[in-house]
Amino acid sequence: MLPIDHPRFFPAMKLIDEGQFAEAARQLSELAAGLSGESRAGALYWKSICLGRLGQREDAIASIDDAMTEAEPDSAVGICLQLQKAYYPETDEVPGANIAAVRSVLSRYAKQFSTPDFFWQYMDAKAAIGKGLLRVGEYSEGIAELEESLSSESRAAARYSKHLWLQDAYYKTGRLEEAKEHLQNALKDAESAPQTQLPADHPALIRYELALVAYKQHRLDDAQRELTLASAVAQNPKTLRCISKLWKLLHEPKPVDPPSKS
Repeated sequence: MLPIDHPRFFPAMKLIDEGQFAEAARQLSELAAGLSGESRAGALYWKSICLGRLGQREDAIASIDDAMTEAEPDSAVGICLQLQKAYYPETDEVPGANIAAVRSVLSRYAKQFSTPDFFWQYMDAKAAIGKGLLRVGEYSEGIAELEESLSSESRAAARYSKHLWLQDAYYKTGRLEEAKEHLQNALKDAESAPQTQLPADHPALIRYELALVAYKQHRLDDAQRELTLASAVAQNPKTLRCISKLWKLLHEPKPVDPPSKS
């Protein structure tokens, strides 16, 4: 669908699969300089994805805008670029602005997004809508969107991310068993995901979250075991502080409410 089947794109696509987004963005930028039309737009599209993964929002938007000058709006790459642009609302001051923007693109090109060619873009869009809904407190609808996206997700790092979003939503709505299940599944997916696509402190963070769930359920022995595992691998000072606070609560004579996750 997107113009990436030419061998010249293979090295950058491999880097993306491995989570080496900075190097992939560099190669795609060099590649785009020697291309024109849809091929250049395709290279810039993937560059924008890399920049987004690196947290370089403004550069990602600039790459999208550049690509859109080369692509026909209703072409495959043009549609993907419009969806990618929708992930970056013009203002963050309007809660859920990206939800409406993403839904608008999905509605406008409903026929295309129902085909196999757009399958992954559609799944990513559903996940983006779900995350946006959770951010504005629409937990029921947000969970439904993310669960649908997760049910068809085969990429380990993407599954990991969706599990964490869902566990947080379930925790905040008091559905602790579901939260626990998603955390345990995230641990499993982390084993096969490229480590560069996971948070540096991911084993400790998940073990800490499992300890929070166990503490909330008054399973204090399980909470202590998870905290011990978290302490053994934690590196980030913020993670270590969270672990320390929960350790202290575990030694209180009577369980009290755990630290807020918000």
